[in-house]
Amino acid sequence: MQKYGLALENRMTFYENMLNCIQHQMTITNYLVSKAVPSILAFTSVQQHQEGGVTFLYLEAEEIMPIRMKLMEGEVNGVTLLDILIRLCVVLRDINSEKVGVTHRGLALDEVYINKENKILLSGFYYSSGPLLSDGTDLSKHPPYLPMMPPHLSDSLLKGERGSYGQDIQMLARYGWNIFSGEPYDAVQGDGRIAFPEYATEEIVAALILGLSGNDESCNIFRRKLLECRKQLNQTDYAHL
Repeated sequence: MQKYGLALENRMTFYENMLNCIQHQMTITNYLVSKAVPSILAFTSVQQHQEGGVTFLYLEAEEIMPIRMKLMEGEVNGVTLLDILIRLCVVLRDINSEKVGVTHRGLALDEVYINKENKILLSGFYYSSGPLLSDGTDLSKHPPYLPMMPPHLSDSLLKGERGSYGQDIQMLARYGWNIFSGEPYDAVQGDGRIAFPEYATEEIVAALILGLSGNDESCNIFRRKLLECRKQLNQTDYAHL
């Protein structure tokens, strides 16, 4: 309550909204799995019980570790960072595809994981938007953002709009821009001075600027340019951020 400035009378509403977000994530995740979308963190078991008026919700998954703890602790290798960005580009492309129709709307590096096979898995679908399913489930009815919402949300997303592929990529590009700038990944750039990605090559900067545009038509070009940058970087002595 102190951290997020919540009044006592709003406490239960906050927890109800949090539960709605968790349930929505489960619904979106199950839908993505049913569409055979790869690299999604699926739940192998979900259990719920009540005790003393308290609801306990357990979500079981395979053995995983947050990617920030596994690959992004301390000094980060430039090629590794590009690999992460490129892989997440592919996952965002897959969920936003015409046959799937899901917009993430809340990409957070804290919700990106890696399993024992070093496979990157995406989660955090608390606020995602999707299609109307055949059973009547309307996945477009996403919950509002909680106080601990991820950074880099556009004004349109904060107003409740559905979002787009371009906006998902825009959030990813902002993470990349911050890390290549030597800034915290979740630093919010102000309207004044913006930290320049001094640890990136000119080609990487140009690609990130393209991703920051938020245009749907630039998303696949952004991914291809990152791939080109990775090939170039791998052939040089440039190794660390």
